[in-house]
Amino acid sequence: MGIGWSLHNRDGTQILHGSGAIHPTQSPTEAEAEALRLAVLDLRRLGYSHVTFCGDLKLIYDTLQRCALRGNNASWKYLHIATYLADVLKISKLCSFNFIHISRDANDIADRLAKQARCNGLDYVICWTSSSLVLNVKQRNYVTDIYNDVNNISSINAFQDLAGSLDELKTTSFIVVLTFWVCFLIKTPIKFRIEGTTPSFSGSVFALLHDSVSGTFISMDAKMFDTICSRDAISWLPDEVLGKILSLIPTKQAVSTSLLAKKWRTIFRLVDHLELDDSFSLQAVKDQTPGLRKHVRFVFTEDFKIFVDRTLALQCDYPIKNFSLKCHVSKYDERQKACVGRWISNVVGRGVFELDLRMKDPGIHFLPPHLVASKTLVKLTLGTQLCLGQLPSYVSLPSLKSLFIDTIVFYDIEDLCCVLLAGCPVLEELSVHHHDFIATPHTISSPTLKRLSVDYHCPDDVDSASHMSFDLPKLVYLEYSHCALGEYWQINLESLVEAKLDLGLERKVLRMDVTDLIIGIRNVQSLHLSPDSVHVIYSYCRHGLPVFKNLVNLSFGSKNKRGWRLLANLLKQSTKLETLIVKDLNGYTGDVSMPLNKVTSLHILGYRGTADEVKQLKSFIGEFECLELVQVDVAEAAEDNGKILQSKRDLMMLLGVSLPSKCQFKVT
Repeated sequence: MGIGWSLHNRDGTQILHGSGAIHPTQSPTEAEAEALRLAVLDLRRLGYSHVTFCGDLKLIYDTLQRCALRGNNASWKYLHIATYLADVLKISKLCSFNFIHISRDANDIADRLAKQARCNGLDYVICWTSSSLVLNVKQRNYVTDIYNDVNNISSINAFQDLAGSLDELKTTSFIVVLTFWVCFLIKTPIKFRIEGTTPSFSGSVFALLHDSVSGTFISMDAKMFDTICSRDAISWLPDEVLGKILSLIPTKQAVSTSLLAKKWRTIFRLVDHLELDDSFSLQAVKDQTPGLRKHVRFVFTEDFKIFVDRTLALQCDYPIKNFSLKCHVSKYDERQKACVGRWISNVVGRGVFELDLRMKDPGIHFLPPHLVASKTLVKLTLGTQLCLGQLPSYVSLPSLKSLFIDTIVFYDIEDLCCVLLAGCPVLEELSVHHHDFIATPHTISSPTLKRLSVDYHCPDDVDSASHMSFDLPKLVYLEYSHCALGEYWQINLESLVEAKLDLGLERKVLRMDVTDLIIGIRNVQSLHLSPDSVHVIYSYCRHGLPVFKNLVNLSFGSKNKRGWRLLANLLKQSTKLETLIVKDLNGYTGDVSMPLNKVTSLHILGYRGTADEVKQLKSFIGEFECLELVQVDVAEAAEDNGKILQSKRDLMMLLGVSLPSKCQFKVT
């Protein structure tokens, strides 16, 4: 007898099918039940869910459909195919499978597969009918490539990436996935083949693992499967695959595999991602700075030094992609500083792409020459609470595109702008964070920078003489969090598209004036203002608001009546404004009238449904005549307390607002 099944997507395109000749059964009904059971089992193994099964045998599919709709029905247990149905029902509950009865004419594809398998005596096989394995486990799918080994055996990619990108995989799940597929291919009588222009294939299998970084494929001959039962399920994997796996686990655990056997020492050289952190091995020492109160500092131990030295020695000179070092360095121990410099030079010399250095050194720390002259470095993070010595004039990082400066004091305050940034000719993204530390950088200049994040929180380092300058002609995105200053010497942001401002007040700044800053961002298309920024701009934009000729989207928050007055001024100065996002209606009383505007989309955040807010919302919506969409987002606290009505109709009745017929109203 023959059985067959076919899987199609929503467009009707056939993805894969299974067929084969089986031993004679007692009846055609039992053969149909066996075909269904095999199809259900295989699709579960392949990770499919929410599949609808269609068949022409009314007894089976009507029974399964009744059980799915009405729960368990004991009547089917007396059928001669009860054991088959029990297996199908158990799996269908786990995978959300459904069942529908169709006519015989509509089932010709499966019928033809069954006849071919019976006539040709074929073993049971699963066949992909295109070169793409669409295993609906994750949205990320890899294209199946066809390779031939030295014996010209056709092959397919039997390993679909079951958990998205390889960089996102956890090692344990990756090993389980590989082991599952290996056991699946060996211990079941199922063979794989692919149909199309290439020769059909069944028997020997190649497993191809895609490297999402380099775009290459690593092949593995399935002839090695013959010996799988005689040794562990990992040893047969290629060294490249094992190296990729070790790169996904903590470095300390990856290094420990080198103790297993000599082979694993070689494999560890292929690890291209290292994370070294001294937090598990810190030593407390007393700070002996003359004239200062003695206190305890932490530094890395000798054991940590030995661990890092051995880790890097095991890898020899093999290439490395990512390197992360977090350590505490003694202020007076030049030997420790020399160790850190040697470690950094080692990975830079091996062509590192991404470097994350977070070192706490209260003394002066000099970056190694190899680092500031790296030709391969693409992403660099420097921090945290680090005092850098004077940078050499020959800084050259021709490949660096992303730079993160986290709480660093530069020996020369101009080193960031005039030396480090000047040596990065293709830099596109910069983040400068400075928290509770002295010597805040006050000038940022780059001809190539496109994205900038500045987050300063240093009350002790701000006074009336403090100033800030941005000379960034190609910048398109700015996120600026700082206290309002008295002077903004140079603001060159002609290409700016989006800006997020969070400006606070600092008592030490006696005469604040943010006029030049606001004028500098006048070309933005999207502007986000925090409640504190709104208060600062209203009070200390001393020469008035500029015209925002390109502003289309405005996100706005206010704490008091002054903020709503600023909104009225912004609407007046922004003739193209279309979308307005209000973070909270707190403080709005309706006393402030909004000018005529072209706002078509209004988004209210943090709505709690109190009686005052209902009045505020009713009054505020009435200020906009061109609305096409009003969306109200309910605060989580309001949902928990049940303070508002959730439906659109109830909220509309509560407001008593009659919006234009073309205006949509949403409550989220």
